Amino acid sequence: MSRTLSEFVAQIGPLIGDATGGTVTTNAVRDSLNRCINHLIKDHGIYATKNRSYVDIFPSVYEYSVPSDFFDVINLQRNASPRDLLRVTTEDFWSNLGSYSEVFAVDTYRNAHSLLIKTANTSASTTINACESLTDNGTWAAEGSTDAVNVATESTNQTQGSGAISFDVDVSNSVNNYAAVQNSTMDQVDLSSYASKGTVFIDLYMPSVTYITSVTLRWGNDSSNYYSQTVTAQHNGFAFRSGVNTLGFAWSTATETGSVTDTTIDYLNVRVTYSASQADATGFILDNIRVENPYRVELHYYSTSFVQDGTDSSYVSKFTNTSDASLLDNADDDILFNWALADAYWVKQMPNDRVEALRLCNEAIGRLKTRFNSEKKREVSFYR
Repeated sequence: MSRTLSEFVAQIGPLIGDATGGTVTTNAVRDSLNRCINHLIKDHGIYATKNRSYVDIFPSVYEYSVPSDFFDVINLQRNASPRDLLRVTTEDFWSNLGSYSEVFAVDTYRNAHSLLIKTANTSASTTINACESLTDNGTWAAEGSTDAVNVATESTNQTQGSGAISFDVDVSNSVNNYAAVQNSTMDQVDLSSYASKGTVFIDLYMPSVTYITSVTLRWGNDSSNYYSQTVTAQHNGFAFRSGVNTLGFAWSTATETGSVTDTTIDYLNVRVTYSASQADATGFILDNIRVENPYRVELHYYSTSFVQDGTDSSYVSKFTNTSDASLLDNADDDILFNWALADAYWVKQMPNDRVEALRLCNEAIGRLKTRFNSEKKREVSFYR
């Protein structure tokens, strides 16, 4: 049975008290244990933090969000095959995207992580509207009573094909804090095989996202019968950025207004919502509206969760309450115990005892690593 914070305090306190006539506070022991946890997570692959999750991947998308407790990947497995994907560097992933297959990488941006995945095993996809020009497939126009103006064909900064749809924002054009463009005359497309499970993706260039709060997509038969979904971040989990954003709208959590016939989808509406501080802006670009079904892979990873909360049994990263318990086996808890004991000896100015406690801590780490080597895959670099 793993030890709780109160048990660590009860075991460490008397050892210090017997030698100095004083005791170490609960907060001091808690902070020491949490420092040790940070060290173990950062420098060692610890079995106690292993976790599993699923990632739904799509044919045209390469960046994916990670679980909230993610620290690093152990491996990625496809459901159809037990063979793991090969881990490469982030630079190699993007440099060789056209030639790579069955690879993944971990990208980091401003202390946030995303998974980069490229595999040949993906699911069905279809284009809803390629947005090649203002009138290529139906006619794109500003929705009435919004701030969208100057809807036009963009032929320079598209993300695919030969064109895209551009529009500007004139905040005095309406009393509403959003700009929306729509197409209600496009060719009908049968999306029944994607209903309730697919995700609709759009590429949206936003010149500045300082005051952007959300983007809403409507897809259906007309302005009275449609599905709608609102997102507040990119599909990869990162915040909106000034530039191209790949946005995913999950069908399974969309709201249906009216009654939509999935076999005859011919209406699209894209709305960008912002705060009252938004100023006039030029150069929003919409492109490549498609729907894709997910292909599921299993993510094995080291997490930041090292402790089980004593109040609700959830898994958390640090000790907080005295009833919180380590996720290590009881024998391996000696790592935490001796680390905290060494800190206590340091506070009490007992250097010889501190050295001995650190020796015992390192020996315990060595035994753990002998039994459980880190399973994290090393990055492989290819130069082509």
